[in-house]
Amino acid sequence: MRKLRCFNSENNINDINPLCFGDLKMAREIGAKQAVQTNIDKLMESIVEKKSESRFIWLAASTHEGEEEVIGKVHKILERKLKLHASDLKSKYSSVLTIIAPRHPERSNDIIRFLERDLMLSCDLHSNLFNAGNLINEKAVAELLDEKQVLIVDSLGELVSIYKYVDVAFIGASLPQSGTKGGHNVFEALSRGVSVIICGPHMDKEKMCPNMRVVDSPDVFADFLFAEISSPTKLKYLTDFDAEGKQILDKIWHAITKTLSIRNVKIT
Repeated sequence: MRKLRCFNSENNINDINPLCFGDLKMAREIGAKQAVQTNIDKLMESIVEKKSESRFIWLAASTHEGEEEVIGKVHKILERKLKLHASDLKSKYSSVLTIIAPRHPERSNDIIRFLERDLMLSCDLHSNLFNAGNLINEKAVAELLDEKQVLIVDSLGELVSIYKYVDVAFIGASLPQSGTKGGHNVFEALSRGVSVIICGPHMDKEKMCPNMRVVDSPDVFADFLFAEISSPTKLKYLTDFDAEGKQILDKIWHAITKTLSIRNVKIT
């Protein structure tokens, strides 16, 4: 979709500086209000309620082939660091739950096979956590939290909900191992209040946000996460940006909708 550019003018709202937002699909996502709690919302609430006090939960979003291997290695390094430094850590976390939402969910079974066979990680599909009636399977959730290390999201459209329950998110299509360049859009994560956003060195500059952390190897990635979650001010350094960023996004949406209304354009 063609990019939309908003300019200052005496008719513009709140004096937004010239900027390139991205595309109207992302604008629609930011402007939308989610009125109905989805099944993935209920699942994430259950996971966070039961384990967020002892388990660090983070998300790798829109990953491409090759990136899941890096994410799996990061998980293993991070868990090893937590166990090694358990006695002297100020962090409340003793383990990690990594959520991977591949850009192409049809790869989910292949991802699990690789992570379990090559990296010896215990995994599950998020679809396995629901009964036939699409109700949460509490027994399966308990097994996930007690025994599994990685949860694979094997359907599209779930990121909007998951972002709300994590402090840290990696944005896919940005690591060299993916064979792709550019990275996916970060505005969805920002609009849902994710405190720390991480990407690889192939993220396009125009998609970068303030304080976004760029990592280029599993060791650097894991070291950054470990430093964050072992700090007494865990994941708080972007708190001010969260509030300011949300205001900026609201202004962007307001400006976009006004511009489109003037031009009689509808977002569908």
